[in-house]
Amino acid sequence: MIPDPPAAVRRSSIDAAIEKLAGFEGAEQISRIQYHGTLDFLDLNRFYLSQEDYNVLNNFVPKLGERMRREDEATVWIVRSAFQPHPSLRPELYYLAE
Repeated sequence: MIPDPPAAVRRSSIDAAIEKLAGFEGAEQISRIQYHGTLDFLDLNRFYLSQEDYNVLNNFVPKLGERMRREDEATVWIVRSAFQPHPSLRPELYYLAE
């Protein structure tokens, strides 16, 4: 059996997505498309998130989600699970050089 590891990613793309979400905390209005698009990207790339990333995300993503529910008039909500570290992540193997 030949292993099929995930492709490597640039760490900066993960950092940029986290910074974008963090920027929504102080924003006057949150774009639902940008918010969900950024979370979708992080969901697809959960494998690459570090323990520190999980700590940061799990601190403010639920607060942002609650704010979105209060401010938005949508009747359908996307329910997301908390971010958790992947035991196989080894940064030296899966982050591309910048």
